[in-house]
Amino acid sequence: MKRPHTHEAAKGAEICEECYVDLPFSSRFIDQLIEWDPRGIFHFIGERLCNDTFNESPRRVINRFCPDLSDFTEIDFGSGLGQLSPFFFERGAKHVILAEIDDKLLELSRTYMGDLGHSGDCTYLLVEEGDELAGIEDGSIDLIVASEVFEHI
Repeated sequence: MKRPHTHEAAKGAEICEECYVDLPFSSRFIDQLIEWDPRGIFHFIGERLCNDTFNESPRRVINRFCPDLSDFTEIDFGSGLGQLSPFFFERGAKHVILAEIDDKLLELSRTYMGDLGHSGDCTYLLVEEGDELAGIEDGSIDLIVASEVFEHI
């Protein structure tokens, strides 16, 4: 259900302006997200997705710790919705492998990256317990990122 989002407790504001985002989410992505997120982690202002996950914070982190990814192949373990991947491409990555244990999240990330025009630059890897990741060749990965992962292990 789409509803206004507020941060009264934290900001004392009527409407959250700080985490307002305007990214090219397709209606398919939004529908998939609403189906996946029955707890209401993600909120909407009108038709626009509102959540800190997609704002400038991820861009700042990638810019700080990954200043130049020119021609890198990067693997994002626990990629979630794929929210970091656009910022890897902004820094010059040529290919991103999104690795996730949740098949619905992986499908959401596939839709999201397709919406951004990066579907051909990504590989989607469903990781199952006990996987040895034998399909990834030695020396083929330049950077491994596991953001927001370790607290789930």
